[in-house]
Amino acid sequence: MAANTRFRRAAKDLCYALLAGDLPPGERESTPDTIRVYFTALKQFFTWAGRRGIPALRAVTAADLDAYNDYLLASGWAVTYQAQRRQAVRLLWLYAGKLTSDALALDPALVPSWADAPASSRAAENATPRIPEQVISPLLTWALVWINELADDVIAALEAAI
Repeated sequence: MAANTRFRRAAKDLCYALLAGDLPPGERESTPDTIRVYFTALKQFFTWAGRRGIPALRAVTAADLDAYNDYLLASGWAVTYQAQRRQAVRLLWLYAGKLTSDALALDPALVPSWADAPASSRAAENATPRIPEQVISPLLTWALVWINELADDVIAALEAAI
């Protein structure tokens, strides 16, 4: 059986779950553009797995995932591109309960080479550390003083100067 048909059902199930918003706990909804990127990444992984002779997703071993990670690292592709490829494969684990035909039997994130792989160079949302309460409280207090008590005088002086 060709690699394209061997993994087709799992790809369809995953894309359907992503599009339908049928999310596992802790996962965020993906945009259609992101789902398209994942689909392309999955096709690449499935082609690679087919060449390696992997008969099904549940037959993928930690050694296979190590080899795929080595393939990505040796490719020369951008770190962000490689991270997308790894994330797409990991979705086959995260959505295992939504896949009716086949799914990964182990979490790629637990494979040491995947855990140590360079992450996306793109900053995560809200990556800035929280401003400590001792810093933000006085700033907010003075902002409220300016708005509630001093704003009228400042606006009047500005208008008089114009």
